[in-house]
Amino acid sequence: MKKIFINSFIVVGVSLSAHANAEVFASLAIDKQDGAAYGWSYDQNSLTSAEQRALEECNKRSSNNQCTVVLAWSGEGCGAYRTVEGRVGTAYGWGVASSKNTADEIANREALKRSNGIVAPNYVWACNSSDKSQLKVIKGGDSEVKTVNIGSQVWMAENLSASQFRNGDPIPLARDDDTWATTARNRTPISRIVEDNPDKEQKYGRFYNRYAVDDSRGICPVGFRVPTKEDFDILKKTIGSDPRAGNKLKSKTEWRENRGTDDYGFNALPVGYVYSYDGYFSGEGIVALFTTITPYNKEYHYYAELINREGSLHDLNIGAGAKPFAGYSVRCIKN
Repeated sequence: MKKIFINSFIVVGVSLSAHANAEVFASLAIDKQDGAAYGWSYDQNSLTSAEQRALEECNKRSSNNQCTVVLAWSGEGCGAYRTVEGRVGTAYGWGVASSKNTADEIANREALKRSNGIVAPNYVWACNSSDKSQLKVIKGGDSEVKTVNIGSQVWMAENLSASQFRNGDPIPLARDDDTWATTARNRTPISRIVEDNPDKEQKYGRFYNRYAVDDSRGICPVGFRVPTKEDFDILKKTIGSDPRAGNKLKSKTEWRENRGTDDYGFNALPVGYVYSYDGYFSGEGIVALFTTITPYNKEYHYYAELINREGSLHDLNIGAGAKPFAGYSVRCIKN
């Protein structure tokens, strides 16, 4: 093990040793009130022991024993977690990938999105070495996911903006119409930010095509999933049968007309969607479209929409925008 001082913060590297090829676990913990208090574990025989070890290491450095586990994974690979200095905020970022450098690149990128460009110097990482099985994220900042309770359901309170699958693999990002269109024809996962403007990602999330949403690596945070048609049916029943009940889900701003009341904090923003093969943006200020995981037939899937001409949450109808090549917003729901 080695400890290197950088910017007055300890960066922890892990010396790797050979073990039997059994499933092993790693974990990172941090005191969110003191970014310089951190803990790590690797090559542990169980998730429980990995988290306990990380907490023990963190609490050794914490003045108030307020450490929490922020990341856990199994399989061959590395995890990294970054936070800004406490005096400038609480922004964070994490990444899990096959190498330490890639994991840190992801963590740094995610932190910059939350910090408005402020560099996050507080940094801890660890790597499993003996487990040759597929890398799998078990816990990845679940406590940081903004949620809203509506009836019996727990929904994300903002559009998904994931840049990686649960196993740490990056979700490709299109930055122009042509890239989106080419990827659609190749039937591979792709995401896109509103107006291709990175400054809009935190507020509006990303659009994802069907191949990203259906990917077995998982697009939602651990503990969440892409909703089914039935999930939206329940949501529709919960908010009521009034013709303008959908206004309860719509945001109070940015709709060209018929703005919402946002009674539940769902905050559905009219970000529109990415149009199928051509890849151009459409519907901004007019419609919020949310994908589901439920297929209608071999080509189409169900989706939910809110539009500015009426207040209701429409029936989950099939339209041209339901093609797998189109890009929709994703609102994950808790398992």
